[in-house]
Amino acid sequence: MNLQESIRRILREETAQQAKLKDMVSRKGFIKASKMMGGIENLYNILNITGSQDDMMFIVKTIMEHDLKNKENICSFEIIPTQHSIKIRVEIAKEYRNLPDDNWGNRKEISRVQEDISNLIYKLGNGLVRGHIIRVNIGECLNDEID
Repeated sequence: MNLQESIRRILREETAQQAKLKDMVSRKGFIKASKMMGGIENLYNILNITGSQDDMMFIVKTIMEHDLKNKENICSFEIIPTQHSIKIRVEIAKEYRNLPDDNWGNRKEISRVQEDISNLIYKLGNGLVRGHIIRVNIGECLNDEID
């Protein structure tokens, strides 16, 4: 086996391990995976996450699905890529919140949820998710929408 074949074999093995780890992150979330890998920076280095548009989409989708969804009773979310950042539209369930029927209570809750989402994306995104815009709506969710 010559040097070139050895390099190719090593690169294939690393890529296969990265794919397995990325699949685990997709299933478990960043919080659990980063604890197993010794921190979020180690996890990002192993996965070779650099902050590309695809990386930002993967980071936000995983955070929304696993690290945030149950905490905020998110019914649904949509991630929309823009030229250099992303937009996130989130629908949260009103029936799980003790909210008054006035606009002030809703605006205050929307602001809190937007801030929670933004802080978690910044923390778990390791500063790589930049320029994200979050829009939260409070509405009536179907029972089967919440996991």
